[in-house]
Amino acid sequence: MSSSPYSDPLAIELKGRYDEPSSTEVPLMGADAKQRPRRPPITVAPRRMSRDWFSYMYKRRRSWPRILYVLIGIGLMLIWIGLILAFAHYQLKSEEKNSLGDSRNFNKKGSENGEVWFLKGVLRQLDTDERNLDVQWSGLLYHDNNNSLTPLVLKDRYPGGLNMYRDIRTIVDVNVTTDQDNGYLWFMLDNATATPIGNIGIREWDAFDTDIDLVEARESVWTQPMRGYPYDIWAGSIVIATNDIGNSMSIYNRSDALALSFDGVSLADSLLNWKVTATSETTCRDDNSPYCELHIDFDVRRPGLVKFTVIAVVVINWLSTVVIFLLTGEALLLRRLHIVEGTDVLGVLFSALFALPGVRSLLPGAPPFGSTIDLVGILPNVIIVSLCTSCWAAAKLSWRINKLYEEHVSEKKRQLSMGA
Repeated sequence: MSSSPYSDPLAIELKGRYDEPSSTEVPLMGADAKQRPRRPPITVAPRRMSRDWFSYMYKRRRSWPRILYVLIGIGLMLIWIGLILAFAHYQLKSEEKNSLGDSRNFNKKGSENGEVWFLKGVLRQLDTDERNLDVQWSGLLYHDNNNSLTPLVLKDRYPGGLNMYRDIRTIVDVNVTTDQDNGYLWFMLDNATATPIGNIGIREWDAFDTDIDLVEARESVWTQPMRGYPYDIWAGSIVIATNDIGNSMSIYNRSDALALSFDGVSLADSLLNWKVTATSETTCRDDNSPYCELHIDFDVRRPGLVKFTVIAVVVINWLSTVVIFLLTGEALLLRRLHIVEGTDVLGVLFSALFALPGVRSLLPGAPPFGSTIDLVGILPNVIIVSLCTSCWAAAKLSWRINKLYEEHVSEKKRQLSMGA
C-alpha cells in the first residue's frame, strides 16, 4: 500500500524547496534597467552613543578603533595623575625647605655661648576675609654640628624664661653696657610698659600666637589679593623682640633690660590651597646696627596645583563656549536647519548655562565672585551661552511654527482635491 504524500514532513519540506518552478522573469536590460527602482539600504545606524549604537559598531567595525580610544582615555588619566603627583611632590619639597628655615643659610657663626636660637612657626589658619595669617611660635635650639633643631629649654640660665614682644624696638642700654664692660653692646626695650605676647624657654611646649596682617605684595591687577586669583600674592611682616625677664628683674630691677634676639625662623605644617614662605633678618648680627630685633617677612601665594587647575578649567570653558558658538552660527546663519530639528543641542545649552557657575564654585580656594578670572573666564562664557540658548530657542520655535503652517496648507490642499 502506497503511503500518503502528506505523511512525511520531510518530503513536504524538500518539495517546497526544490520542486517549485523557477522564475521565468528575464532581467531588464538597457533603458528598462535604469527605470527599475534601486534597493533601499539594508540598515541604518541607530542614534549615536546609545546601547544599540555600541552593539552596531561592535559588530560592524574592527576592534582597533575601540582599543585606540580606550588607550587614549587611559593615557589622559595617567597624565592627570602624574601632574597631580608632581605638584604634590613639589609641595612636599617646599614644606621641607620651610622646616629647615634659615638654618640652611646659617654661616655657623654662633653667639657668645655658641648657641643659635630659632623661632618655629606652625601655620594655623589664613583668613582671606580678615586678611590675616595665624601662626603659633615656639623656640628651637640649632646644633651646627649635625644641622639639627631641638626644643628650646633654657630654665637653668634664664629662670624666668624669655619674654616675647611684638613690634617693639630695642635700643642700646648704656647703663648695662657700661656695667658689663665686656666689649659688647647690650640692649633694652624702648617701651618699658610693653605687654609681652608670650613667654618661652621654660618648658618644651611653651608657645605663643600671632596674627600677621596681610596686604598686596605688588601693585598689579593680576596679583592683587583675591582679585588676581589664582596668581594673587600676599605679603606680611612682623618684628619680634625678646628679653631675659628673670635676670632683668633680679639684677637691674627693671622689666626692659637684657634684650635679646632670635637668629632665624622655620615654618612647619601647611595650609590647604596656599603656599607660605618666610624670610627673616636679625639686626643683632649686624655690627653697625643700633638695634637688636628679629624681622620676619611672609610671602603667601597659591601653589602650582591650584594655578594649573584653574587655568585648565578656564581653557575647557572657553573651548566649550567656542564649540557652542560655532554650532549656533552653522545652524542659524548658514541655514543648516537639519541641526535645529533635534532637541539634544538645546538641552546641552541649558545644561551648560547652569553648569558654568557650578564649576566655578568647585575651584580650589575660590574667592567670592568678582575676581579677574571671573571677568575673563566665567562671565563671558555665561553671556555667550545665554545668547546662543536664546537664539536656539527662537529658531526652534520659528521652525515649529513653519512646520505647522506647512502641514496646515498640505491638509487644505488635500481636502480641496478630495472635494473636487
